[in-house]
Amino acid sequence: MHNNEAENSIEQVLDSCLEEIICSGCKIEECLAKYPEHASELEPLLKIVSASHKAVNISPNESFKAKARYEFNAAVADMAQNRKKRWFTFAPVWAQAAVGVLFAIMISGGALVAASGNSLPGQALYGVKLAAEQVRMGFTFSESAKSELSADLANRRVAEIVTLAEMEKPEEIRVAANHLDTDLEIIAELNVKSVTAGAVSPPDSQQPGDIVSYVENTDELRTQIPDMFILDSGDSELVYKLKQKGLAGYKELVSSLEKASDSIKPALEEALILYLQGYETAIKTAGQ
Repeated sequence: MHNNEAENSIEQVLDSCLEEIICSGCKIEECLAKYPEHASELEPLLKIVSASHKAVNISPNESFKAKARYEFNAAVADMAQNRKKRWFTFAPVWAQAAVGVLFAIMISGGALVAASGNSLPGQALYGVKLAAEQVRMGFTFSESAKSELSADLANRRVAEIVTLAEMEKPEEIRVAANHLDTDLEIIAELNVKSVTAGAVSPPDSQQPGDIVSYVENTDELRTQIPDMFILDSGDSELVYKLKQKGLAGYKELVSSLEKASDSIKPALEEALILYLQGYETAIKTAGQ
């Protein structure tokens, strides 16, 4: 009973201090003076929040905030369970500003995001990893830089898929592939928006069946580079980089597919199809 009361106490104290610092402009020293018994635990957290609040103004949308609260709570609970003890959990009673600032900074610069770096679909910290990527995207300002980052994130999904294939986890491969598809869709959306309205021509894409047929032809996958990744002297800098990143991920997926067991190949083929379709559209919109 005593332990639960102590945990509730630090939880309530943290909530109170966050609200006072972010919403009322209270100084860290004033909060610590009110709760000297928790000062050593509170001080590093409150310094991070105070510094971040002065430096940035983060306004995530409502769905991101809801997901953030859920995933962060789950991740902290998982880490605490592994250590056989619990420090505190973050209750969903923060002010809206506290949710935006504290969560974003914690995941973008703290130990939790470092711990989530190698997490995979199905693991508790995977949501933290994805949320950290969203924060990183939020601090990337030019559309070309966002496109390059999205391509890097797509290839991060490729690395996850390769690892999951080795672990024989087809359903988790499909989860990573769906996130990969989203990363590539972002590139197309960014570049369509950058073109003057009315001047955008729809990508002259292959029919879906053509790419499916291409993927199912294993010998062709080994010996040929898809046309979309072939460099051209007229390529813009962005298109050139997208082709390079796309080809690198393509080679990883093909290599994984060649080594995969029969039970894993269907999920890998689906992922490769999404990858090729996504990159084809992304590269063509970036080249407009």
